[in-house]
Amino acid sequence: MAYRIAENKIKLLAQEYCNNGYNRKQAMIAAGYSVNYASAGQSAKVFEDVRLVAEIERIEASKRDDMQDITIGYIQSEHKRLLAVAEAASDPVNAARHLEGLGKTIGAYKEHSINESLDTAPKPELSEAEAIAERKRAELKLKTG
Repeated sequence: MAYRIAENKIKLLAQEYCNNGYNRKQAMIAAGYSVNYASAGQSAKVFEDVRLVAEIERIEASKRDDMQDITIGYIQSEHKRLLAVAEAASDPVNAARHLEGLGKTIGAYKEHSINESLDTAPKPELSEAEAIAERKRAELKLKTG
């Protein structure tokens, strides 16, 4: 016989589970289950309830829909705004965090190999003959070391 969750706990448990990083034990405790019950391995039974699974899927779908409007430009503008707020409040920790976040959105911390050019300007298209010659030069360079 499957474990049956009280109707009033399904939405609460699903919401807590989705908000806490998908930790079943913490979700159960936040939803009102005892620490002992949540720690005793009961979460597997609780999370098999099809109504709970359906509610979790509904919440996740809603979150995906909410993320549709977020763009890189929006993220950058938010980091810039929060950086200014942190600087005005003389909060160097948060200022550094938002400056780093801004750098990440523009690819400033991307790992580059030694041989990789950091030049981001678009390369001109090679003609077919130029492409063949370039491949031959590269092969010869590999053979000769």
